[in-house]
Amino acid sequence: MTHSADEAVFLGSRVVLLSKRPSRVVLDLPIPLPRTGASPDELRASADFAALRARVTQEVKAAA
Repeated sequence: MTHSADEAVFLGSRVVLLSKRPSRVVLDLPIPLPRTGASPDELRASADFAALRARVTQEVKAAA
């Protein structure tokens, strides 16, 4: 569990976002990034990573 969109996308294979109480699933997003063959810096610099991080950040703001 994390509160960082960057960390969730970087480390996770799936991001699940819950709403405030009463909790319900707001987002269940698979993270289809390569886990081998790319350095952490290359992964974080990719357009796919940026798009996924932006989506998670957007959903967190909407759920607040």
